[in-house]
Amino acid sequence: MERIVVYAKFLAILGAALFVLDRVLLALELRGIIAYRRYGLSPGSVGNALLGVHGLLEPAKRYAVEQQMAAETHREQDDEGGPDQAGGKGKGDRAGA
Repeated sequence: MERIVVYAKFLAILGAALFVLDRVLLALELRGIIAYRRYGLSPGSVGNALLGVHGLLEPAKRYAVEQQMAAETHREQDDEGGPDQAGGKGKGDRAGA
């Protein structure tokens, strides 16, 4: 009978620990740190990871990965915007000032 109580306590502690771990991972996912449960990985990100591994085996593939990552970085910088864009005005620019 004591074994059942020990197993029950163990399962209760294990369940609570898994619940807390799940909540921590969900919080990290909402901050954009990891992809856990709600937001799955896109097929493109899996392909990029495989190209990276393949680049270790074939140096010619490494060049393709570097070019693709540079294009993605350039695209992300364009999305951020800023006063250096053509025709755009910075926060301090005012018409007629």
